[in-house]
Amino acid sequence: MKIFKAASLLTAVLVAAACATAPPTRISSSLAGSDFNSASSQYLARPTFISILPSETSPTLLVEMTPYNGYNPTLGIEQPWRVPFEQKYVADYLPLIDKYFEWEELASSRGDAIGKEIGRARSSSGFGSGGAELRFTFFSGNASSHDLVVGQCLATCLDPIHFSKTNVVELRRLLVEFQQNRLQTLNVDSVYK
Repeated sequence: MKIFKAASLLTAVLVAAACATAPPTRISSSLAGSDFNSASSQYLARPTFISILPSETSPTLLVEMTPYNGYNPTLGIEQPWRVPFEQKYVADYLPLIDKYFEWEELASSRGDAIGKEIGRARSSSGFGSGGAELRFTFFSGNASSHDLVVGQCLATCLDPIHFSKTNVVELRRLLVEFQQNRLQTLNVDSVYK
């Protein structure tokens, strides 16, 4: 548990450091991650924000979701769960997302409820090269509800974000547009003077 908290804190510090050097650009999107709500016994959509973190090596599309129990008493703030999708590795992420769609169709047609890792792809977290990777997992809430779960793994895997099928479609669209430099961004400084 201590390793998990230390790794989570390290990620928060690294994201804060990256944001301090180059401001992130917010992206408008309907993408919503989910977290388990123990009162309703189901995964429910949570506030989710998308940003582009500029970088000299490779920009990062950062997905941040506020979980139900995200308050960090050490930092005194709500600490979102973060998944960094690095632009130079988008070609590695897309086949894993496509495998989710393949498995979702198969599991839905058969009535299966499974949990199985789809695969992993590199991610240097937008903070220089390192051994970080993203883990993509297929997770069934029941025989008719199947999520894509994506989490960052450093020394250990951090808080993963669940995406329903509708949100996986949106995540894939965002990644394709990000890869092709087609995401619409607002130059805040040129508008708000």
